[in-house]
Amino acid sequence: MRTLKRALVMLVTALTAVTVAPVAAHAYLPPAKHLTTQYLIAHPTSGNQQTCTSIGIDLAAGTYTVDGYFEHKQLTESPEIIYTLDLAAGRYTWEDCLVPRDLYYDHRFTLTRNANPSAPVIRTNSLYGVIWEDGIWVWGSVLTPLF
Repeated sequence: MRTLKRALVMLVTALTAVTVAPVAAHAYLPPAKHLTTQYLIAHPTSGNQQTCTSIGIDLAAGTYTVDGYFEHKQLTESPEIIYTLDLAAGRYTWEDCLVPRDLYYDHRFTLTRNANPSAPVIRTNSLYGVIWEDGIWVWGSVLTPLF
């Protein structure tokens, strides 16, 4: 009798896991943000220092959009989507760099899968007029899963 109860409990547990797993695989995942707060000048020169920050992130396999994010005085500027990516599941290093050019910035986004560091995804978006005045800005990128 005890063995029968144990077998039933194991069966119910296994069926619950099989039933729940597909739902969890398609559950809504919120966007991930990688942001830096920094004083920026509106009209940089290519001689100014670039800023790069990186974090580690675990990502599920699927398609993502990458958007730039720039906020100043609680006003948010979001340039068009930098890129749409199809990614394998794994641990990644996510880097954002703000590279001063003459009178504008380049925003460079790099995503490197730790299991394949020789093939990073690198995208650059030029920010003409996005940083419109000197001051404290919050900037970076947003990864949004499309699944």
